[in-house]
Amino acid sequence: MNVPLPGWPTLRAELRAMFGLAWPLALTNLSQHAMAMTDALILGRRSTEALAAATLGANLYWAVMALPLGAAFAAAAILARLRGAVGRGWVGRMRRGVQAGFAAALLVLAPGAVLLWQAEPVLLATGQTPALAAGAGLYLRCMVWALIPFSGFLVLRGFLAAMARPGPGLVVALVAILLVGRSRKMPVVRDDRIESRLMMPLSLSYDHRVIDGAAAARFLKEIIGYLESPGRLLLAM
Repeated sequence: MNVPLPGWPTLRAELRAMFGLAWPLALTNLSQHAMAMTDALILGRRSTEALAAATLGANLYWAVMALPLGAAFAAAAILARLRGAVGRGWVGRMRRGVQAGFAAALLVLAPGAVLLWQAEPVLLATGQTPALAAGAGLYLRCMVWALIPFSGFLVLRGFLAAMARPGPGLVVALVAILLVGRSRKMPVVRDDRIESRLMMPLSLSYDHRVIDGAAAARFLKEIIGYLESPGRLLLAM
């Protein structure tokens, strides 16, 4: 059976649609790699030991989280199929698809998160030096808190790609960056007493043309609330 090949106008339209969908996704990935490169440059200026610990932790992170993040990435193909289905009710199917993708990512994420939280003894058992294992363990304990938001971001990015509107995913990666400073003990007043507490400075850099200052302040306050009471994050879900 001979299948006719598409003509040039059809092929040109397909290529235009493909590149229109691909370039925001590619730039989003590049922006994430740029942030990782910035982290490496800052850690390298601090010390070779800090850079080595972060590199070790990052390699373990991606090895352990390949399956959970793969489940989040797979949501894009499922959502695209649901969006392309003929008939009414596609909005409800897309909503259920997003919920299913996020639930699947969380289901396979939990064991990996536990392993990453206990990364220091795991690395010691593999023969890493105590200092390197401790640094990588601290790095991974910080990364664990980002697993749920990152999985949600990947699922929602797949939803936007299925809707042929990948631009917002790029905007999210560019218009605001949350900077986390070095934790150190500082005197604070608690119950009318001065005591030493471990404090971590946060700084939010954002584009005022896109984000209102009041909204950015509320976001930063919400992040601080989650860090002070992690249980609130589970209740918010």
